[in-house]
Amino acid sequence: MPEVDPAELDRLGNAIRVRRHILRLSQDAAARSAGMHRNYVGALERGEVNPTYGTLLRISSGLQIPLDRLIATALSDEEDESEPAQQRATGGKRRSRAMSG
Repeated sequence: MPEVDPAELDRLGNAIRVRRHILRLSQDAAARSAGMHRNYVGALERGEVNPTYGTLLRISSGLQIPLDRLIATALSDEEDESEPAQQRATGGKRRSRAMSG
């Protein structure tokens, strides 16, 4: 069986970390929500482990995101879009747009 590219595990870990931050969860809270130890969540985020399908289902459930979306986020190397970029950039405050007329 071929080895997993460490860069792929890094991207997956980053997607997990970004989602956890969007939800404003500590590693401990995310781990409890997924039914795993916080050290394992930390290892996932750092790309140090190659999780099983079952583990990925648990972490995606704990982070309230469908697994396919978590994987797509990791593959695209983009931030999760459940929180609009404008809200992230403004700390959750929406900016009003000037209407031209």
